[in-house]
Amino acid sequence: MTRLELQTFINTNLLDGRTMDADLFGILLNLAKDKVEGARPWVKLRNEDSAQAVTTSSTWATSYTLPTRFAQPYPEKSSNGERTALVLVNGTEVVILTEIPWAQRLERQTAFGYFAINHAAGTYCITGTPGKSYTAYWSYIKYSPSLDAD
Repeated sequence: MTRLELQTFINTNLLDGRTMDADLFGILLNLAKDKVEGARPWVKLRNEDSAQAVTTSSTWATSYTLPTRFAQPYPEKSSNGERTALVLVNGTEVVILTEIPWAQRLERQTAFGYFAINHAAGTYCITGTPGKSYTAYWSYIKYSPSLDAD
């Protein structure tokens, strides 16, 4: 069903012939979409990103951009039973990082093995200084694009 067909259906059947403004309908439609998507980790919205490199010059103050359309981390179970959304990979070496609250990044700034997300800024940081360069692999839930057109 297209957006226009859905709006016609709602105006005709649910609003008893009264018409809803197209802008208001679009806002309510996207709010409903976001609510349904946020209800559970839909398989279709799970994603992985490995576009960023973490170098030996990284510190807790180095900000990395979250993946495109990042909604929330999706912790996957690793081979040792831990659940994490972010791992660092160099060849066959895998470093499992533990998520901490953004405010705790200062307390653990020298301890390697933790990451914190700043959702408001769309960034994250990794505490400590890595001994070598890694590729960051994110496992996350993405949000779908707005329903603006048919």
